[in-house]
Amino acid sequence: MSKLLTRVAPTSVAVAMALAGVAYAAGGASSIHDGVYAAHQGAGAPVDLYVDKNGKELGRGSIGDPYAQGVSCPLTSAIASLGYGTSSTIISFAVPYTTAIPIRNGKFSYSGPAYVDPSYDATAGVNPNPGTITISGRFKTSGHIKSKKTIAVTGTVSESLCGASIPTTFSLYWEKGLQHG
Repeated sequence: MSKLLTRVAPTSVAVAMALAGVAYAAGGASSIHDGVYAAHQGAGAPVDLYVDKNGKELGRGSIGDPYAQGVSCPLTSAIASLGYGTSSTIISFAVPYTTAIPIRNGKFSYSGPAYVDPSYDATAGVNPNPGTITISGRFKTSGHIKSKKTIAVTGTVSESLCGASIPTTFSLYWEKGLQHG
């Protein structure tokens, strides 16, 4: 019996180690899909994110790009006092299009200038960078992500001119099929 154990035990250890390696490799694979992540009604702040580079960054956009990183808020008195809001009651503030935000271990963070997205307001040229946006979050990095069904990103956001007019937290769904540009 002891000869049988000496033959079976090393084989069992080898099989267990191989299975652990497969599980580790599968767990290490990123489930962060490239594309658009957007809030749905009742899911917190109206935030949009665009993931690029195989899940490694919130990508750069271009002026007027509807898939920039940012938040929308209702027209506040602080925003109106700067000359915005003549063509819209909702204003979108975005991270500058030249800025890519890295995603590391499923997490991201940015704090800096925010600009008014001209696709939301024709007067955006009044002061292109009137506020400051702070946004951070975490992607779900395990399990299966179903488009428009699984919350894939949670986080916090604030924009200096939106103030208390928006929730400070957000939950986003991946929008399969929506791509940048």
